[in-house]
Amino acid sequence: VAQRALKIFVYPVPNKFTTDLLDEPDGILRATMQELQKQKFDGGLEILFHRFLLQDKTGVTTSDPEAADLFFVPFYASSSTKIKVLIKAKLYEELKQWAKAFGPYWNRYGGHDHVL
Repeated sequence: VAQRALKIFVYPVPNKFTTDLLDEPDGILRATMQELQKQKFDGGLEILFHRFLLQDKTGVTTSDPEAADLFFVPFYASSSTKIKVLIKAKLYEELKQWAKAFGPYWNRYGGHDHVL
């Protein structure tokens, strides 16, 4: 019996949860993957992972949420130094509500198949 490959759906979240939170979004967005991987910066893993999924050449991502095994919800709050912890927590809750409203996927397993 052949096993089906893991599929990840990347939510198309509004910029307010990603690039709008960054101190210097243009620099990070223009950087190559190699440049980002060489940098040592706190909280940048979600940016690297998001970029990896958007540039996927392995076939792990899917544009069909019905075919997904896992769901990635991009959230760059840990990479931001310009917002306070309480605001990050509020944005996190707002993002969860956005994901719940996007479709039935969050509610199927209470978000347990989602990575934020």
